[in-house]
Amino acid sequence: MNNRINEIRKQIRALRVSMLEAEAVMREQEQMAPDAKARIEFLLNPQAFSGFLPLLVMMLIFGGFAIAALQVVFRTSYLRAAVIVILSGAALFPAFFFLQPIFSMLLGSPFLLLMLFLTGVKQMDIKCCGFPETRSRTSHFAMYHSDIENVYTKLQQNHIKS
Repeated sequence: MNNRINEIRKQIRALRVSMLEAEAVMREQEQMAPDAKARIEFLLNPQAFSGFLPLLVMMLIFGGFAIAALQVVFRTSYLRAAVIVILSGAALFPAFFFLQPIFSMLLGSPFLLLMLFLTGVKQMDIKCCGFPETRSRTSHFAMYHSDIENVYTKLQQNHIKS
């Protein structure tokens, strides 16, 4: 009986020693190099965390909707859509640092972008469709509507013939 108790005590001592050694290894791994710690120190405060967390949540929500949109539009599997979103995000993240100054200089305001878009739509409406500028929007609508009615009646006539 005493031999059995002594064997158990030896095992307990061996386990204590191995736990102390493992704890020392863990402490060494937890300690970062001073230069590495200095680089991320600005992120370890509550203000930075409270600013980063909503951004991360917003990115996750956008990623989820992007995956769903890719799946619906291109009829891929959800896994393939997720891989596409992750790879494109990883590829575009470094490009952001180079392209952001250019785009912020050219498109500094969303209102400028909106005006540019509206100007382009007006020019496309005038030049591509052949409508003179003097026509009103209601006459454009009437012309489109009459064209649609003509196509519809031709389709009905062809369906009745066949």
